[in-house]
Amino acid sequence: MPAETFTLAAAQVEPVYHDKEGTLDRTCEWIKRAGDAGADLVVFPETYFPGYPYWRGSVSIPRWTDLMVDLQKNSLSVDDEAMDVLGDAIDDANLNVALGTNELSDRAGSETLYNSIFYFDRHGELMGRHRKLMPTQEERAIWGRGDPSSLATYDTDIGTLGGLICYENHMTLSKAALTAMGEEIHAAVWPGFWEQHGHPGDKTRAEDAGAVDTCDIYPAVREYAFETPSFVAACSAYMSDDVPEAFSEDELGFNVASGGSMLVNPAGIVKAGPL
Repeated sequence: MPAETFTLAAAQVEPVYHDKEGTLDRTCEWIKRAGDAGADLVVFPETYFPGYPYWRGSVSIPRWTDLMVDLQKNSLSVDDEAMDVLGDAIDDANLNVALGTNELSDRAGSETLYNSIFYFDRHGELMGRHRKLMPTQEERAIWGRGDPSSLATYDTDIGTLGGLICYENHMTLSKAALTAMGEEIHAAVWPGFWEQHGHPGDKTRAEDAGAVDTCDIYPAVREYAFETPSFVAACSAYMSDDVPEAFSEDELGFNVASGGSMLVNPAGIVKAGPL
């Protein structure tokens, strides 16, 4: 039986950008903090590991190629040694984890990256993964397409867990699929929080929580919670104003990573955030 009460957490944590070992250490640190705080489930942002490719449309082709190779080298795969380190940290912290990550394919001979969520149980065992079904616009030059087999839910000690990535949280049939599988707790992961200007592709980084009036995330996660109905941890990426090492400011032209994480109950009421 699921627990009658549980503590849900969104880890609005800055990655060590394009740095696998640094991000691994930071992830384990915040898993421990979440465990010490009594969290039963902690959700990390979209492609938190090792950061969203905000450079995707702001660099030259040669620089793009170098950054793509670097992203591959610093991403996770299901057979990565880092998974054992993560598993041990999760086991010690005694909580469930939904981790947004760039995933390097485990298929022999493939170097394809996927935009994924890895789900871990309290023992640090990988329950499964979800790969973003259709990368949005030029994201298709970064990530491969997922497939419907990764639309799944997982039974945990606190309820049935599922999740979707960014625009997928707007997709009616994806929501319906998870609802039909009995989803009770939903991880909604995003690359930041933004203000829309005129049309969906015209957006800028939100400067404060007042952007709820123009950011599609805010109504989307409230409606998701109310419609399904489920508890929603909407975890959004955060990066400080400090330009990551080895990057210039103009190379991160799509940096909308201002946070905006929220916890929402099945009545669609925001209980925490947006932060």
